[in-house]
Amino acid sequence: MLGEPLLVRKASYKPRCGAYAAYKCGQQTAADTDYHAERTKKEKANRKLREILVETDQEPTDRCDDVRAIVEHSNAQIRLQLLAFGNLLAPKLVGKNPAEAKTVIDAEVRKVLTELSEYDPQDYYRWAARREKSLQRISLNL
Repeated sequence: MLGEPLLVRKASYKPRCGAYAAYKCGQQTAADTDYHAERTKKEKANRKLREILVETDQEPTDRCDDVRAIVEHSNAQIRLQLLAFGNLLAPKLVGKNPAEAKTVIDAEVRKVLTELSEYDPQDYYRWAARREKSLQRISLNL
């Protein structure tokens, strides 16, 4: 009696061992081959995505201080042009009737707004370079 259950057990393990041996020897079924092919595609796609994310993380970004300085410079240019606007407009409005004055004011406002819309951040860098050179000259003269 003891021998029979062992024989049954050995027989039940045989298919499992055969499947494992076939897997280890590379004899896979079509379903296993499809799974591994899809898994390989997924791994390649994930690798490519990680490479793209690493590249975007390594791209140079604007420093916060540079952006703040450019915005401040732009705001200063707007302020200067708006303050100069009254001095520029006053001589043109002397002796004009209200309709003519409105036409002159509209034209000048559009001109100032057009100039302000053409602000180039490179202007800041040129201004900063000139300022740095003048500060160096001043420090050398002291």
